[in-house]
Amino acid sequence: MVKIVVSRKIPDKFYQQLSKLGDVVMWQKSLVPMPKDQFVTALRDADACFITLSEQIDAEILAQSPNLKVIANMAVG
Repeated sequence: MVKIVVSRKIPDKFYQQLSKLGDVVMWQKSLVPMPKDQFVTALRDADACFITLSEQIDAEILAQSPNLKVIANMAVG
């Protein structure tokens, strides 16, 4: 099963939809970013992640996330 990391708390209806696709690991705060060390740890075996503009996916994170196939930005505009 795929692992999906969500960097912010999302509405339950969206969480339920993602849960149909795989195991979802979601940060439980909507206004406070996930600390980088926890973010890196969560992504180590993740297949996909949903991030906001606050999170930075850099070379360090990519190097430690060999299974990561999808990086999706949650934003409007």
